[in-house]
Amino acid sequence: MDIRKEIGEAMTNARIKSGLSRSEIARRLGVSNVSVYYWETGRNPITVDKLDAFCKVLNIDMIDLLSSIPSYRN
Repeated sequence: MDIRKEIGEAMTNARIKSGLSRSEIARRLGVSNVSVYYWETGRNPITVDKLDAFCKVLNIDMIDLLSSIPSYRN
């Protein structure tokens, strides 16, 4: 699987677990809903700065998010 898709799936799972919508994440990050959708589907890559901000909004550690990705653990 493409690493962008794996990161996106991890982001989606974390967002859903947090109970926040894409719209709420987008608002807090100052980006469009489409940007969040594209990151979560792996259509566009997310920058490290935005991924860090995403994790802060969800109150999770970026390493924990990345550790949930199968190819990261191998």
